[in-house]
Amino acid sequence: MKSFRLLTIVGFLSLAFTGTVLAAPTTPEPVRVTVPNDRFEAMLRSIDTVPPDRATLERAFPDAWLRLDAIARDAQRDQWSRLRAVSLLSFFVEARTRTTLEAVASDGDKEIRRQAVYTLGRGFGGNADAALVRFIEARFADPDVTVSEHAVRALRWIDHPDAKLALERVAEKGPPKLRDLARTTADKRTLRMKGTRGN
Repeated sequence: MKSFRLLTIVGFLSLAFTGTVLAAPTTPEPVRVTVPNDRFEAMLRSIDTVPPDRATLERAFPDAWLRLDAIARDAQRDQWSRLRAVSLLSFFVEARTRTTLEAVASDGDKEIRRQAVYTLGRGFGGNADAALVRFIEARFADPDVTVSEHAVRALRWIDHPDAKLALERVAEKGPPKLRDLARTTADKRTLRMKGTRGN
C-alpha cells in the first residue's frame, strides 16, 4: 500500500514539473505532434517569430503574398494560422490585400473578422479613402461586440477626415456599448494626427 501511494505521489510530481502524464506500461506509444516540414508553415504557426518587414519575408518566401492570401481565405484551416496570415498581410498595402481583408471581414469566425477589420485600419490608414471608412463603419453592426469594438479602434489609424466624423457619429448616436470607446478612440486619433504632422 505504501509503495502504491509513493508511485502515485511520484506520478503527480512528474506531472506538475514536466506537464507530461506518465503512461501506464500497457499504454501504446504516445502520439507525437510533428512540426511541419514546410518552413513557411513552421513560421506561420510559431508564437514568437515575426518577420521584421516585407522585404525579409519575401526574401525567405518569394510567394509569401499568395500563400498568406490563400490561408487567410481558407475556412478549413486552423484559426491560429489564419489569424497570423491576416496579420502578416499588413506588410502588403496593395489593392489585392484590401480585397482579401474586406472579404474575410465577413468570415464566419468572429476572430478572423475582428483581425481583418483592424488590419484594414492599421495597414491602410495612411492612404485610406472614404469607401474604406464606410466599410469599417459598417462593421459597427457586427453581431459580435469584439468585432464592433475593433472596427471602432481601427478608425484611430485612418487619416481620412471621414474617420473623425464616423467616430463622432457613433459617440453621439451609436450603440451605447460603443460610445465611450468611440470617444476615447477619437481622442487618441487626434493626438496621433497631431503627432504625424509635427505639431
